[in-house]
Amino acid sequence: MTERTGLAVIWGLMWVLVVPYFLVTQQVYRLLRSKYPQTWNELGAPSLFPSNTLRSNLQRIKFVWSGSFKKLNDEQLDSLVGKKRILEATLFVLLLVFSYFVVF
Repeated sequence: MTERTGLAVIWGLMWVLVVPYFLVTQQVYRLLRSKYPQTWNELGAPSLFPSNTLRSNLQRIKFVWSGSFKKLNDEQLDSLVGKKRILEATLFVLLLVFSYFVVF
């Protein structure tokens, strides 16, 4: 496999994973908004595309990666956040690999 082919494969995988990532993220936000409106508001009333501040983005990252969501004791939320974590981590690794090949 040539470097160019490798880059194309990584780029394609990233785009394939973006769709489920957005779907899972939207499900998390809808669940929070409907069942836990106080938490949803504390996270800056998150949505996928309208302008989000750096502070609200950091709050959402902390909520997902620190395990704060577990305090809500909701199996559906636990499952969705687990999927979101896997997708985020995978996309992050693919982005690092892609960037490595582009830079070096």
